[in-house]
Amino acid sequence: MKSLKHIHLEVIEDLVKSLNETFKIGENIREIALSEMDQYPVFAPTYGDSDEDYKSNQARLAAIESLTRIFRPLKNESPLQAGILCASDTLTNKIHDFNDAKSRFIFLCSKAQRVHSVSLKVNNGRFISKTIRKGISDNIGDIPTPSKLEADILCKQIDLLACRSKIRVMPRNVDSLSWTWASKHTSMHKITKAEALELALKQPEPNRESIYRTIDDCSDEHFVKIKPIKEQLRANYAFTVNNLRKRTSTSISGVVISPQTELPRVLWRKPPSQRQTKSPRLQRERSIHTDPFIKEISLYRYRA
Repeated sequence: MKSLKHIHLEVIEDLVKSLNETFKIGENIREIALSEMDQYPVFAPTYGDSDEDYKSNQARLAAIESLTRIFRPLKNESPLQAGILCASDTLTNKIHDFNDAKSRFIFLCSKAQRVHSVSLKVNNGRFISKTIRKGISDNIGDIPTPSKLEADILCKQIDLLACRSKIRVMPRNVDSLSWTWASKHTSMHKITKAEALELALKQPEPNRESIYRTIDDCSDEHFVKIKPIKEQLRANYAFTVNNLRKRTSTSISGVVISPQTELPRVLWRKPPSQRQTKSPRLQRERSIHTDPFIKEISLYRYRA
């Protein structure tokens, strides 16, 4: 039977191996994408200020950096919010390999957290980074680590959210792509009075008792909890398959891969928070009161 210490060392060794594999595939993606510079264009609408900037070699480099990112960006770094990179079948296959490698790495991160009794509810990139640094410094498993990866892990923290994110590969023969934004910036959840009272008990003093009493004295049996959500980027695109043109829409994030030699027609829209003027919208009558019932927990009452 394996000792706990042996299990810990085994998990660290697997983590280091997995990160090595993921990093090397990312480097392969970089090499292939740079070699395809003259044949496969790029469009990065959040890089620079002009169409020339969006399609420049610098935009391509920024797109590659965003695609292969596994560490949290430094203060002076800003991953691309959106973009499309045309790619050969060779590069597209490497992208799939990269997605698979990141999935394996995330699985091992969860395993390491369980073995070391670290909460799975937290994206604990700090713990994983520290664990891998120890594995590399102690030469656990005698695994050769690329010098660039070793330098990165010493000064950067692994971004578990980036590692969980899959690079989207678009279907072939996309002829149009427009980025848009989800217009709804809050989510509404119907909760029972009992659930609302549980939320009240989780509030810090000195307001906990008064919040609880206010809810308990209310005759309503159901409430609405409103949560703000970030602006969500979406893509509307059209493509041809079996001589039929199809249109679809999907949530999207970062740079996507398009396995074709020509860019589709593209249209970029700035996020609503960055626009000088907002598009007018028809106001609908709300089923809940405008003002919150309990502001501290974003709790609203239904209209009678």
